[in-house]
Amino acid sequence: MVMMGLELTGQLPFKQVYLHSIVRDAHGRKMSKSLGNVIDPLDVISGISLAVRPPRYLPSNQLASRYF
Repeated sequence: MVMMGLELTGQLPFKQVYLHSIVRDAHGRKMSKSLGNVIDPLDVISGISLAVRPPRYLPSNQLASRYF
């Protein structure tokens, strides 16, 4: 859009641009704590094994069923 605006009008179409990323999993679903598909980047850096699946990676609805 910026390059087309510059080409056609010689002006920038807008002065400010806000970027918002949506991180998605391998199936295209939005990463969400309630779905349980969120991974802490610090755990990846430290080399945690995802096969172990610490309790914080379980969906919140599974955690609730453990306590009630």
